[in-house]
Amino acid sequence: MIASEQVGFGLFGALVLLATHRSSPFVLASGLSSWAPFVFGFFGGLCVGGAALALLRARASGAIGTPASQRFEKARAALAACCLVAGVFSAAGAFSFGVDISALGMPWSFGGVIAGAATSALLAQWAERFGSLSRRAAFAKSGAACLVAAALSALAAVLPESAAFALVAVEAAAAAVLLFTGEPFGSPLPSDDATTSEDAAAHASSHASERAPGRSALAFAAAVWRPAAGALICLFVFGLTWDTDRLGAPLNDGALLAFEKVAGFAAAGLVVGLLARREGERDLLETLVGFVLPLLLVTFIVRPYLLDFVVDPIALGLIGFARETGFALFLAAAWLALSTHARACGLPPAFAMTLFAALAGASGLAGLYSLPVLGAASTFVGAVLFTLYLVIVVVASMAQRGRLSARDAQAIERQGFERFIEARSDELAERFSLTPRERDIVVHLGRGHSYAYIAGELVVSENTVRTHVRNMYRKMGVSSREELLEMIHGA
Repeated sequence: MIASEQVGFGLFGALVLLATHRSSPFVLASGLSSWAPFVFGFFGGLCVGGAALALLRARASGAIGTPASQRFEKARAALAACCLVAGVFSAAGAFSFGVDISALGMPWSFGGVIAGAATSALLAQWAERFGSLSRRAAFAKSGAACLVAAALSALAAVLPESAAFALVAVEAAAAAVLLFTGEPFGSPLPSDDATTSEDAAAHASSHASERAPGRSALAFAAAVWRPAAGALICLFVFGLTWDTDRLGAPLNDGALLAFEKVAGFAAAGLVVGLLARREGERDLLETLVGFVLPLLLVTFIVRPYLLDFVVDPIALGLIGFARETGFALFLAAAWLALSTHARACGLPPAFAMTLFAALAGASGLAGLYSLPVLGAASTFVGAVLFTLYLVIVVVASMAQRGRLSARDAQAIERQGFERFIEARSDELAERFSLTPRERDIVVHLGRGHSYAYIAGELVVSENTVRTHVRNMYRKMGVSSREELLEMIHGA
């Protein structure tokens, strides 16, 4: 069976790279100044489209997850996929076949606006898909998607221009098909029970009423601000340094530039994938944000000074490789933080991602518009921003440690206990061939929840819960809840 998340999201990422990265065969063929209006339009469409979709998500959050909303989401995703293809084709096709769209009255930026707005919509759909995965699965599939995007970017770099245009069509069609396979959009829980749409809607509305929106938003912001802010700075620097012809810095071009991008995304995919296989108690995202990314910040900070005296193409390639790896890892960290933390904080992942898309588009536009003003000094602006970011992160981390109290320590201990229950439940589910729903019930029982509470959380009746429990007892060879708890806690 094709792993739709890995391949589909990788195809989508490759499309975005072909449309915006300066090593794209279409950009190299047309020239940076000719392709610049498309990139301006792309970031503008990403900003406006993301903001509009975030507002729509905020108004319709209570209906997410119902069959009607799922059909609407699929229809909107299909339209977005078509718009992304149309936007890229409007520019790439023109350069590939010598058609001057501007002569027909349609400016180059119009295709970029369409592609950017469509990208924000498709990001929302993929966030819903990845938001329903476990943290480890999201890491593994995101890492594989980076490798797929790198492989397709390498293929596009060696193909003739017309063949690269055909590759865009194949990628777009395959990505659209894979986006519609797998779990329904907005489905928050895997279920082996028949749950009515009325029950799901009632469950969603009851949780929305119990949850404090302000506290959810603050908890979400506290969890994602470091990777999200780093990714936004990366996108600003991406726009600021996009037109290398105006920078005056010695940088590689052509095949070496394409190698930097491909190798950087491949390295990022390997890092994220290896983290998914890592054993231990430390959170995967915390490892990426707290250890891997600070090492790359040093590269970003010293890079402009190295460019003053490094002229060897291989050395420049290594510096560019480190830059592309850092950009890819920051974007991956933001993607994983937004898609996995949103649902845990009571927010729809699609809402979080469209809001980030709006900020990402604004950051890219700010960088593009700042380049003519700053000129050759643009390379040092990135170093200053990353230095400031590193200082803020260090100060915030020290302040957070200083505020730890007995209550905070108790909360951390509780989180460790819950992670232990999750891990033990996974082990028992694998050992005794429990269904996903039975595994969820084991988690709730291990935390001391009642049948009534479990029924409310899983949107089923108490009788259904009791039936699952009897089946679990039979599979696990226990006869009472006490024996089950002893099996869970006894390790």
